[in-house]
Amino acid sequence: MFRCCFKIFKKPRNNPNSQETNQAPTSVPIDVDALLKTFDGDRVFVEGLICSSCSNELPTSYDSLKSHWECREYVKVSEVAHLLKGMAGNLECHRLQAASGDLEEYARDFQNCRKPKVVLEKIELVLSEITSIMDFAKSEAIWSGT
Repeated sequence: MFRCCFKIFKKPRNNPNSQETNQAPTSVPIDVDALLKTFDGDRVFVEGLICSSCSNELPTSYDSLKSHWECREYVKVSEVAHLLKGMAGNLECHRLQAASGDLEEYARDFQNCRKPKVVLEKIELVLSEITSIMDFAKSEAIWSGT
């Protein structure tokens, strides 16, 4: 089990002079402000949600995608992508959510599976986003085993 203390909660996240938008900043893979708003400002819960996802679900999904791709199990790739899409939505990870949705559709569509290069490109994008989220969480947090 991991415990983390996020520095991001101590930094101002919004420019008070800018208008609020519903879109996450493109440079940040997790919209922490939106998560805090969704969970009524409960920083402890949000921290636990991100920590749990980055230490459990995301690495497992990453490995599953790679494994199912190598075995050409397109239905399984689509199922993992579907799970990632939902998880990404819950975590306010908009880029991962969009990439996972695309991968889900392409892997599910048999015609696209006859063009594995297209599916591979989608998988690479999803894997890249997962890595980006985990790197972001590590850079913004102090991780220590408990």
